[in-house]
Amino acid sequence: FVKYYHNLWAVFKKMMGQDGDRVISREEFHIAATKTDFLSDEMFDAIDTAGHGVVTFDDFCHWMAVTHTDWGDDEEEVQRLVRKLSMTPKTERETLKYFAKHKKRITVAEAMKTIE
Repeated sequence: FVKYYHNLWAVFKKMMGQDGDRVISREEFHIAATKTDFLSDEMFDAIDTAGHGVVTFDDFCHWMAVTHTDWGDDEEEVQRLVRKLSMTPKTERETLKYFAKHKKRITVAEAMKTIE
């Protein structure tokens, strides 16, 4: 269980903003959702069962345990998700510029897949 919670914390930490409040706001969740196909904006309300407008680590762990029971066993899968969530807007822009320079049209989601 320790490894499972460690992996969940690694993902949760990347989703949190830099304000240090240890919760994920709807806006922070949206930003994370745009970086990976693992999350979607619609999931926020499912995770925030108390309706406080933020997701706590406890909320996130409970939701993951109920909806993604087999997640976290594959360390590489966890690390790929953490890397995707780590992409900054600057990194995203640089990736898109690279593809534009090489005359390839690509979406942000497709660009993020290139870091796997």
